Amino acid sequence: MKSIGSDLKILLLSTSSIRFSSIIAQSVVPLYLIGLKFSPKIASIAIAILWISNGIGSIISSFVEKKRLTFIIGFIIALMGLLLLINFKQIIFIYASIGLLGIGLGVISVLIAPLMHTLVESRDYTGIGLYSLGLSIGLILGTLISSVVIKLLNIKYVFLITVFYLIFSLIFSLRLNLNSNNVFKLNFSFKEFLKIIENKEFLKSYLVNFFYSFLLPLMISYWGIYEEYKNKLNPSYIMLFLFFMFLISTIFRYKSLHLNERTINLYEILSIFSLPILFLLINTGNLFLGIISLLIFSLPHAFIYPVSLYKAYKSLNENDLYIGNYIFSTSSGIAEFFSPVIASFAISTFSLNNLYLFFAPIAFLTLIAFLILK
Repeated sequence: MKSIGSDLKILLLSTSSIRFSSIIAQSVVPLYLIGLKFSPKIASIAIAILWISNGIGSIISSFVEKKRLTFIIGFIIALMGLLLLINFKQIIFIYASIGLLGIGLGVISVLIAPLMHTLVESRDYTGIGLYSLGLSIGLILGTLISSVVIKLLNIKYVFLITVFYLIFSLIFSLRLNLNSNNVFKLNFSFKEFLKIIENKEFLKSYLVNFFYSFLLPLMISYWGIYEEYKNKLNPSYIMLFLFFMFLISTIFRYKSLHLNERTINLYEILSIFSLPILFLLINTGNLFLGIISLLIFSLPHAFIYPVSLYKAYKSLNENDLYIGNYIFSTSSGIAEFFSPVIASFAISTFSLNNLYLFFAPIAFLTLIAFLILK
């Protein structure tokens, strides 16, 4: 039991460092590119590369049997990407660095949630709750440190701090002792895929998270680009407001560890209903409404993904958990890949001004999927 407790702590640390690194890639790198006088379209391509490479990393992860080795490989690849980003300003090297970073983070991230869920004997919300709390810790540290460092120093120091955080997590990952879970077994077939996707509870969770994942990059990566372009909001303030949003989300996620499932479900309903309203408010172009909308987004951010993931896990038997996790992760991966691609198209074809109006129908689709599917 002591070993399992230790593993949960290490996985919590790994989760926070992975999310810290990814929020830097999602939010700071686009601002870095804008600061280097690259266009919003170039920044959008960088975001797309991040999501594509993250998916590639998830696939690579399935070919490495030993979980501890998977963590080590992932951290090393991510560190290579960051070091490349620190040392080169040419766009081709920046794109390559983002690709390596995304692959490294993807290799690790796909394993953590099912591991934390199975390490909790009761299989209740605790494992996913701790996982989502780790994500939030990484987010608030990433945005807080970024806002301060960008204000006092410069963006490159943010990347350097990220390197040290990943090295710290890499050292602790060497101590992972997962006992009988040391080998990652993934026996995937089309028959298994159909069996899982025909599970109505799993399918509902999958689709809700799929539509929500289209919207997530719009809040994390594009909100800052939009407000800097529209209202000339300073990058350090952009990261500060993102920090406050993630801080509120973290408080919600911590509280959720002590809530019953009925209350958690009520928060999920409220979160999904808020999405269309938020996107319409941001599209007004009013800075105050944009900031308020970002802060309210802390509610859907805190509940939609982790609750959908937990319900998906709960609908599966133990033998299907890892396969189900891979299938569920595609709901995030596919949407988060196409989201910046569509955003880049919308910006090029129309303008950045109406980006949130362009994506508002997807917010309504999230609500429709939640209400109609049983």
